[in-house]
Amino acid sequence: MGAWDNYNPGCASLGHDDPGAHATRGRGPYEGRRRHDFSGNRLDTIEWKNKEIRPVNKRFPMTHPTVVQRGPEENEVIRSRHGILVDKLSMFNPMDVPPPCEVFEEFPFPDQIMDCMSGMSWRTPTPIQIQCWPIALQGFDLVGVAETGSGKTMAYALPMLVHVHAQESPKPGEGPIGLVLLPTKELCKQVRDVIQNFAAMVDLRCESLYALSENSRQSDGATWDGAHIVTTAPGKLLDGLRSQRMNLSRMTFLVIDEADEILDGNFLPQVDEILSQVRPDRQVLLFSATHPDYIQEFAKKMAEVCGENRPGTMRVNVGGIKLAACKTIDQQFWAPGKDEFWPEGVSKEGALLNAIKKIDARLRSDICKALVFVNNKDDVQGLVDKLKAVGITCEGFTSDLAPRIREEMLEKFKHPSSDLPLLVSTNVLGRGHDFKNVKYVINYDMPNRLAEYIHRIGRTGRAGNEGYALTLLQGADLRFAVELCKCLDEVKRPCPEWLKDECKNRNKHYKTWKYQREGGSDPQSQSAGKVSSTSWSGRGKGRRDVFLSQLSGTGLARPPGVLQDGLQMR
Repeated sequence: MGAWDNYNPGCASLGHDDPGAHATRGRGPYEGRRRHDFSGNRLDTIEWKNKEIRPVNKRFPMTHPTVVQRGPEENEVIRSRHGILVDKLSMFNPMDVPPPCEVFEEFPFPDQIMDCMSGMSWRTPTPIQIQCWPIALQGFDLVGVAETGSGKTMAYALPMLVHVHAQESPKPGEGPIGLVLLPTKELCKQVRDVIQNFAAMVDLRCESLYALSENSRQSDGATWDGAHIVTTAPGKLLDGLRSQRMNLSRMTFLVIDEADEILDGNFLPQVDEILSQVRPDRQVLLFSATHPDYIQEFAKKMAEVCGENRPGTMRVNVGGIKLAACKTIDQQFWAPGKDEFWPEGVSKEGALLNAIKKIDARLRSDICKALVFVNNKDDVQGLVDKLKAVGITCEGFTSDLAPRIREEMLEKFKHPSSDLPLLVSTNVLGRGHDFKNVKYVINYDMPNRLAEYIHRIGRTGRAGNEGYALTLLQGADLRFAVELCKCLDEVKRPCPEWLKDECKNRNKHYKTWKYQREGGSDPQSQSAGKVSSTSWSGRGKGRRDVFLSQLSGTGLARPPGVLQDGLQMR
């Protein structure tokens, strides 16, 4: 009898009606329709074919006379002028790409929203909004790719409000109509505040669902019940779905923001489970500053699953590249001996102090603020202490801080006249956050992925403002020399000659990084006289000493002739 044969996921103790319905011989417990968490809660895959789905209006007329009179050639001129590229990832209904619109009056937004935008001194849409708004308002699925700080949040927020406003409000116990998935709690709250500013104008309500526990619906006292739109992280949403405090039966407008992070790694299975609870004719919008291949694959999969229930999927790419920083950011790089502010013999901490001294006067005058990024949260407090020791006012921000302290620190940092000009943070603040007063970003540690570099420096130079980013490169960090040079070329920024020269040594820097990651020593610093480092030609070539230390001189990595228990090896 197999190990799974006695497993019964429908046991009576969990209150299931059919104890043996999902336990069949030879099948694992998670291969049936019902999935369980460790608390015994279940999330059933809904069979939508057997349910009556009331259709909703997802297409809103773009009938402004100026828009109607424009021909395809004029529309292409507008796209070219703003660097907009549109691809049809799938088109079950062979419609033309909706025409772009360059002025707010050409969009079918409610008058209250138009008045709100006027009160905020918004003059014209950003390039991502010029094309994404028409596509989203026509009911298409959408993949939106644009640089950080380009207005992607509003690119989906306003079409969502139009979509939700056209439907009957959810009744008590019904779930939201609009849903925004984000990777962190801070982003959930930030996006909720942005959407609510406009939602209140049309009597809609947006809430952030996070910190959901078994004893309370939400720690800050807000409730999701009756909310038209909810912003949440995938894990927190699943908590509500599995405990049956929430359902998504009314949800017809789904946004996945920061899609490159959410659709990668541990989030993807959670997203798949969430989608099993959503009606198949939903409208799905993906937004990101980078465009890895798995985003496009996910979008195509969504189109294939739902087939002709949706008109198709389009991708809008502003700038025409997959990975590039914002053009308004002045990117600079320092390396030991390559810059006057980081001479040979000066430590990395010394280089950071030299950088902060250059901008300290502006930080003290409340003109602007700065962010310093490190890779390891254990390094944050040590760096903060060293900066404070030389009179620099700063604080450290990590995911280990209590939620209340994190919120208070962010509010203080965002306030232009506060006495907190500098934050040292991990990657938790590396994407999505809109800090209007951040003028400088310093990468104390180069991140391990170029996409994270793009997101980090994107905390400055937002909404067309000039920003400055400095990255300290040392040793193995130079393995990114080729990519960084390409990044500078894409935004037409000059590339330092020394960085171009380091492109030739890419393999050497990569090997250095590989040794450091695996716990070995730098291959270039190893002694040439060590026989163990040069004569070993088997498994673990070049690291024989590491194998021997791990195995205490025994096992397969044991060299010939070594004595064991006083006996010569045969």
